[in-house]
Formats: sequence, C-alpha cells, structure tokens
Amino acid sequence: MKSSADFSGWPAHNGLSHMIYLRVIQNTQNTLSDVIYGAGEFCLYVFEVFRQAFIPPTRLRATLAQVEFIGYESVGIVCMSAVFTGGVFSLQIGEIVHIFNSQSLIGAITCDSLAVALAPIMTGFLITGRVGASMTAEISAMKSKEQIDALAVMAVHPISYLVVPRVCACVFAVPGLTVLFLLFGSLGSYLVSIYVYFVDPGAFFENTINAVDWDDIGIMLGKSFVLGWLIGTISCYFGMKSSRGGRGIGQATILSVVSSFITILMMDALITYIDIVVLYDF
Repeated sequence: MKSSADFSGWPAHNGLSHMIYLRVIQNTQNTLSDVIYGAGEFCLYVFEVFRQAFIPPTRLRATLAQVEFIGYESVGIVCMSAVFTGGVFSLQIGEIVHIFNSQSLIGAITCDSLAVALAPIMTGFLITGRVGASMTAEISAMKSKEQIDALAVMAVHPISYLVVPRVCACVFAVPGLTVLFLLFGSLGSYLVSIYVYFVDPGAFFENTINAVDWDDIGIMLGKSFVLGWLIGTISCYFGMKSSRGGRGIGQATILSVVSSFITILMMDALITYIDIVVLYDF
C-alpha cells in the first residue's frame, strides 16, 4: 500500500535525510495499515468459524479423528515432558527451601505452580509444536494443491470442513492433556522430593492437597480451554491464508508457531492478572 501523504512541508537538510524521513514514515504507515487489515481479517475469520460451528452438518467423525490425533497421540510426549518439568522445578525449589529447612513444601509449591501456570503453558507449547504446525502445513498443502478450491466448487464450505473440526478438537483435547501434565508433573515432583530431599511421603501429600484447591484447578481448566481454542484457530488461520508453493507453506508454519507461542504467553498473563487483581475480592 503506497502512502499518498504530502511531505513537501518537511525540512530537508539534505537529500539523504529527506529520503530517510519519507522512508520511515511510509514504512510506519504501511505497517500500521497491515496490522489493522490483518486484525480485521482475523476477526472476520473467527466470526465465520463460530458461525459455521452451529450450521449443519456436524462434522462429528472428523472431529473425533482430530481428537485422536491431537489428544491420544500426544499423551506420550506430554507425560514425559511433565515428569521432567516437575522434577527440574522441584530441584530448583528444593535449593531455596533447603535454606529454611522446609523441604516438605517442595511438592506444594511445585504442584500449585503447575496448576496455575506451568501446566497450561507447557501443554500449549507442546501442542503448538506437535499439532499446530502440522495443521498449518496440512491446510497450506491443500491450498497449494487447490484442494480447498475444489471443496468450494463442490459446495462444501472449507471452514466448516477443515477448520471447525480441528478447533473443536483442540478445545476438547487440550484440557485433558493439561490435567495429565499436572498429574505427571506432580509425579516428577514426588520422585525428587522423596528420593533427593528425603521428604516424608505423608507430609508431601498433605501439604500438596492443602496448597492446590479447586479454584486453582478451575483456573487451569479455564486457561487450557482458551489456549486450546487459540491454538486451533491460529494454526488453521495461517494455513488458510498461506501462499502457494513450498516457500509459502514454510512461512505459514513459522508464523503459526511463533504467533501461537506469543499469544499463549499474552493470554496466560491476561487471565492471571484478571484472577489475581480483578477477581481477588470476589
């Protein structure tokens, strides 16, 4: 988009500085225009996804297939990552609480941190890397081979057929995987607490149960629902708008993963702020 602004009134100390002024302002205008246009396009896309989700036919079989791919096939990597995450976090916490001779609090601190922050974020990162990138590349490849255009020719809405099942599957699968991450992360914390810091198992479970309440579980599930929706929506969006060819598929996948990572962190910060600051008195 070329700018039509008149810069004739700007002071021109010399030709080079005048060109720099023009280039900076024009690039800023172009960037702002692209951001506004992209935000509007994404909002229209999200609205269409919601609309198509409630229009028959329901893609139940396609949704269940995606749930298997996103949820069941991700169990192994999520559980393995959770054990090591909980163990490493407990090792770090143990070095701190050891100063105050409070090793029995290792499990409580670790499990509470997993519930309210680490489990949703880490699960979101894992699903983005394993599933989100795959969905973006798959849809981009279909667009490159004009299969999406073929769906439109057959009067099949591409968003209803390709996007809605994947987004719904992410919304259903990610919370379950987050719960698994919490459980296996707690297992890693337990192993470190018992066999490295020699914490009494009874004290470990008692302090953990007292520290992690149902409000923490509710926040964890709420975050996981939102993050699951974001992962599915963003991954499919970049796949649908990718350019044709191998280079376009690669660029779409990179943008999808990076955007999902940043959005996950931003949304986690926003939900945490609302929970701690806004809703604290309620």
